[in-house]
Amino acid sequence: MGHPPPGAARTWIILLLLLGAWAGLSRAQGSKVLSGQECYPHSQPWQTALFQGERLICGGVLVGAKWVLTAAHCKKSKYTVRLGDHSLESKDEPEQEIAVARSIQHPCYNSSNPEDHNHDLMLIELRHRASLGSKVKPINLAPQCAYVGQKCTISGWGTVTSPRGDSGGPLVCDEVLQGITSWGSDPCGRPDRPGVYTNLCRYTEWVEKTMGNRD
Repeated sequence: MGHPPPGAARTWIILLLLLGAWAGLSRAQGSKVLSGQECYPHSQPWQTALFQGERLICGGVLVGAKWVLTAAHCKKSKYTVRLGDHSLESKDEPEQEIAVARSIQHPCYNSSNPEDHNHDLMLIELRHRASLGSKVKPINLAPQCAYVGQKCTISGWGTVTSPRGDSGGPLVCDEVLQGITSWGSDPCGRPDRPGVYTNLCRYTEWVEKTMGNRD
């Protein structure tokens, strides 16, 4: 099988074999962000990309018309969010790029220590509402935590070099959002090292309270 073109959205199927009970993190053993397969165009309509100018910073996931979830360590002073994209190399019909109004890191995240990955979660409020449709739509938050052995999918933009990974992207189980890609071993993609995801079921109250009515 040939490799998908660079910059195309990709998915990876994983099984949650171990759920971490500390610091709001979940671990997943299996296929990692390296490799994977190209997504069917717009099959992940909640997938977003964070850009600083023309440079890809991180992935993200649309959770409301004006709200994106990503990893807290992805925060920059000024950046934009791209939605409705399938290939970063070309412009898609539903593609939208919206400026960031504010970035809200989880209050317990320690931004002064890059080695501290606890509470690696951030909400981004967009400058204006996204135009929603079948190719750009929010994903629902999981009503309960994932269970051991559950089949899940992670998606991102196909970064193929380490230490850059697809931070901030979604981990989706049964079509609801269960995690945000946080970190992994360096080099990433090793079969004997777990990828680590912020476990969203532990932060649902904070997310919903911060978004308010999601307008």
